Amino acid sequence: MLDPISTTAYITGITATWCLAPLFAIDAEFALHPQTAGEYSVSPDKLTYRFQLRDGLGFHDGSPVRGIDCVASVRRWMTRNGHRQALAGALLT
Repeated sequence: MLDPISTTAYITGITATWCLAPLFAIDAEFALHPQTAGEYSVSPDKLTYRFQLRDGLGFHDGSPVRGIDCVASVRRWMTRNGHRQALAGALLT
């Protein structure tokens, strides 16, 4: 499979949306709907976001998706270009 994290190719990103599950999806009115996220909350100052994964998520081999897997994916994503690295600086402080 093409790696959507290691390229900025538009077609790879589109293909990835067919294979990878996001935390949220956006409908035609731009409203967010949980996909892999179950319960979630945002702090009053909007600086802290907490997500709980939906029950029953699994990988292709049947092993469960865990929070640590998601953190590893986000950390990998943040190292790939300058914009994401700047975002990492703001998120990981």
